[in-house]
Amino acid sequence: MLFNSYIFLFFFLPILLLVYYGLLKTIKARNAWLTLMSYVFYGWWNPVFCLLMMASTASDYVIGKYLYKTESESRRKLLIIFPSLALLNI
Repeated sequence: MLFNSYIFLFFFLPILLLVYYGLLKTIKARNAWLTLMSYVFYGWWNPVFCLLMMASTASDYVIGKYLYKTESESRRKLLIIFPSLALLNI
């Protein structure tokens, strides 16, 4: 599915926005909905690519937790640079 396709414009996007603004009230529910729909959009062409996105999401989450706890500026830079380079290599 592409951003400029009819299925995106007349099916995917309206459902996403309707549920996001109409049915979900909490920020956690909205974030979960956007995450789920991101996986659906990304996996529309080939569901195997969702595994790559899940790995990226999980690693970014763990790194974010470490960044929150780390006070060393040099360690923070390393925690940002190396995972970013690893994801670019994939």
